[in-house]
Amino acid sequence: MRKCICLFLAMVLLMGCEAVSSSAESTLADFFCAEERFSTRVPAAATAGYEENNGLVIYTDASGYIPYVIVHRRSAGKKFNDPVNYLNNVYREYIENKYGDGFLGMNPAKTWEIGGKELLGARYMFKVGEYTVVQLQLIEIRDAGDVEYTAKYVDGKDEATLAALDTAVRYFRETDTETSAANDGVLRPADYSGEPVNTNGGIYRVRLKDTEKIMDGGYFTAALYVQDEYDSARVEALQPGHRVQVAGTVYTVKTVVPHEDGSLEIYVEEDFDGYIAFMKGEGVYTALVNDWSPSTFLTDYKVTLPLQNLFQFAWFGGDGSETDYNAEQFVSLMTDPEKAPEITQYNTAIGFLNDAPVLIYHTDYPEGPETED
Repeated sequence: MRKCICLFLAMVLLMGCEAVSSSAESTLADFFCAEERFSTRVPAAATAGYEENNGLVIYTDASGYIPYVIVHRRSAGKKFNDPVNYLNNVYREYIENKYGDGFLGMNPAKTWEIGGKELLGARYMFKVGEYTVVQLQLIEIRDAGDVEYTAKYVDGKDEATLAALDTAVRYFRETDTETSAANDGVLRPADYSGEPVNTNGGIYRVRLKDTEKIMDGGYFTAALYVQDEYDSARVEALQPGHRVQVAGTVYTVKTVVPHEDGSLEIYVEEDFDGYIAFMKGEGVYTALVNDWSPSTFLTDYKVTLPLQNLFQFAWFGGDGSETDYNAEQFVSLMTDPEKAPEITQYNTAIGFLNDAPVLIYHTDYPEGPETED
């Protein structure tokens, strides 16, 4: 979620407060694993890459050595028959055989809360040289094929590794089309439906609703959106005749025009007023329609007042001006219909820390489409 790290960093600077440096959420990079057809996010300072027979391996310290995190998506549709037995017996025996006398025991399978999800997991302890190593093995049950996560670290030195694990779990997304509701060959943005709201470092596009409830109810509603993201390999493979869904409408590609900045503009067979371009990011592309970026609704988030003392509303005008409001000033602004700006997912983002919104970043431009998507 959270989809623009540069924006989040800008928001942190505008807040005038220190980011939670121990959290991997503050500096993340997108990673697309073409081999196993998924995407997630990793700490920007980590070394991450696909390793055959393992999956995506994220080294949180020195490359090739403990500590690290592994994300392995089982082949499409493949499910664990009995994940509890797998963890408590099958995998335990594997660890015992691998480490022999160095095996120190395990904590049986139970439910772990990681990355805003509840996953089944077990923990194993063993000796590697003079060090006691802990391995946390987690299973995420998914309709399109279960996912295994591994976190391996030296006992007592787990902070960075568990933060990377939390991030990998939180942002895991399948990127193949075989699991889409309609397998019709249309290139569609990634499906983020059901994603939990990350209230400790997450950033979302936002439309504010129920502002009349600020004075009569003590709350307002933040409708959270995520920017539409497309599989990079499929975008780069677009050819005339291919179909792609942009802002909810399916278009037929007529011509693909590459630009020097790495973006790809498409002309379509259908009548269209303006332009459609795909902007290159880390492992994904985002769409740009004229001057605005399509986003998909995620969920409504009720914001109960009062806001935190460190809350800030940053308003950037079309003339380049910047006006900052504290929590009290923001409430006063939003309850004045003549002064309040139009807060939409096309011109506004909201950032969360410590389970609460801490900043809203608004620009007068772009206004977005004339009709709701």
